[in-house]
Amino acid sequence: MKGRKKYPVVRARHKWKNMDLFLLLLPAMIQVIIFRYWPIAGIQIAFKNFSARKGIWGSAWVGLKHFITFFNSYNFWEVLGNTLTLSLTMLLFSFPIPFIFALFLNRLSPRFKKVLVQALLRYIHIILHIMHKINAHFPF
Repeated sequence: MKGRKKYPVVRARHKWKNMDLFLLLLPAMIQVIIFRYWPIAGIQIAFKNFSARKGIWGSAWVGLKHFITFFNSYNFWEVLGNTLTLSLTMLLFSFPIPFIFALFLNRLSPRFKKVLVQALLRYIHIILHIMHKINAHFPF
């Protein structure tokens, strides 16, 4: 017992020493809890025979029944193949484009042209993003 190091006792006044820093951290912690941990409870719907009338907690538990039904369906392999094809295609075509664009901008000699091209592409990106959000909320 002689070789053991004794740790100091945390006194009450030391707990309150950095309370302002904890209060600054509080909104971030609340946001993480609400938007990252709260939705995890909704994952239960996949394992329940969900009824909107009964809610998540009142619906009957069915276990892996829905997953087995999906895996045994006639179009499972087609859906899986489409998903993998789309994911790999997006990865192959979207990953190198920013690097190619950066090399292209680096080759432009006058700074004015670089700034103009960057601004135009950013403008196009914002407009397309807005159009996508409007289309998602108000589909035609």
